[in-house]
Amino acid sequence: MSSAESNEKQTIQEETSSSSRLLFVVFFIVVVCLTVAAGFLKPKTPDPVVTVLSEPEGIMGTECRLGMVFKATDSQSAIQNVAHKTLREVEDQLRIWETATFSNWIEDSEISRLNRGEVDQPSEELSSVLYFAQKANKDTHGAFDVNLRPVIELWKNAAKTGELPTEKQIREARKQRETIDLGGISKGYCIDKALRMIIRNANPQGAMVDIGGDVAVYGKSEQGDFWTFSIVNPFDSSKVWGKFRLQTVERWKDVDEKVYLIYAVCTSGSYYRGFDIDGIHYSHIIDPRTGKPVYNDTSPASVTVIAYDCMTADVWATALCVMGEDGLQLLPGDGVEAYLIFGPPERPRVVKSKGFPKVTLVK
Repeated sequence: MSSAESNEKQTIQEETSSSSRLLFVVFFIVVVCLTVAAGFLKPKTPDPVVTVLSEPEGIMGTECRLGMVFKATDSQSAIQNVAHKTLREVEDQLRIWETATFSNWIEDSEISRLNRGEVDQPSEELSSVLYFAQKANKDTHGAFDVNLRPVIELWKNAAKTGELPTEKQIREARKQRETIDLGGISKGYCIDKALRMIIRNANPQGAMVDIGGDVAVYGKSEQGDFWTFSIVNPFDSSKVWGKFRLQTVERWKDVDEKVYLIYAVCTSGSYYRGFDIDGIHYSHIIDPRTGKPVYNDTSPASVTVIAYDCMTADVWATALCVMGEDGLQLLPGDGVEAYLIFGPPERPRVVKSKGFPKVTLVK
């Protein structure tokens, strides 16, 4: 073999070897990339957790659920002891807030004594709620009003007797502004305070407080980062209208500068309570601007509001039942979103604010 032929053969072998190495490197890179991509795309399995749940009876006259989520550890017994102790303390505190401060049905409660003119300096809890209620009345252009108790009592009496109040009776009841009823806002306040109490005392990975369907959540659920919420079908309360998910977001700092992740969801509507007179159904929700129940044919059958605190969600769920679709333009922003369902049942219509999460309808 000549020297030229030998050099040419050697060159070909080197090129072939170089090409093989290049192909191997490319193949290796592709495999690595696919492996990494698979790791990102593969659904993340939630870490093992321990859940602690309590369902105390008789809280604010409705159902109540208190729950916490912890990472599963070797010290589960200690975790459960702290969790159960915290839930008992929260339950006790909820009963104290109701009986000692906010219940209009208890003669010795602070709000009852305030209505009788026997309180000179309201407590911190009562002052906070009264201040928020005053602001909410202004923000909702009068659609939310805690000075409506005489009007509410007038319509409750109508439901019992089956006789509608006269226009004169309604006018007289609306003039009586001295009696305060915090039923449309105090529950949200208590939920917010109870959730913060759970966070401080037990330091869970996630937590939930649900009183009568008004809910506030923190951190992670037992399924992972997202919490799932259901909207009751307002035309058949035994069924679910739809579901949506929320990932809790950074919102407020406590005195220890720890960032808490909180979201609240409240639903209101004429489907829940009401009464019939002469074959006509009247909503239990009163329009403060007229002193009459909201009209079932024009008001939402259901309003679901999400916010960063339950007191805000509570207020706007009620106010939007009064204002309807027009009230969406008054929403304060800052994470407050709403989802309204209108009738009739055979032709339902949905109106929602731009930032409300996607609702998956349940067939």
